[in-house]
Amino acid sequence: MELSDRLNFFQVPKLLLLHQTDIQKDSDILFDQISDFFKGRSVVIRSSANDEGGKLNSSAGKYHSELNVSSKNKDSIILLSEQMKFGIGC
Repeated sequence: MELSDRLNFFQVPKLLLLHQTDIQKDSDILFDQISDFFKGRSVVIRSSANDEGGKLNSSAGKYHSELNVSSKNKDSIILLSEQMKFGIGC
């Protein structure tokens, strides 16, 4: 049974995963992708890593998340994406 089959009372939010190579693209392209996907809704921008939650260890709280960022706010989207790319605030 899939996890989605077990979720009767919870709706999984829309999620757009970007790899570091996506963030290194032209900032206008990155903003357009985020803006088109979320259609002006507020989003969470967060950095993470492959080893964030393993069976033997956890890195919970180690990585930065920025809440309630308007997907219409190009300056915030670009600035936060650049900060995540270079590890600032992580």
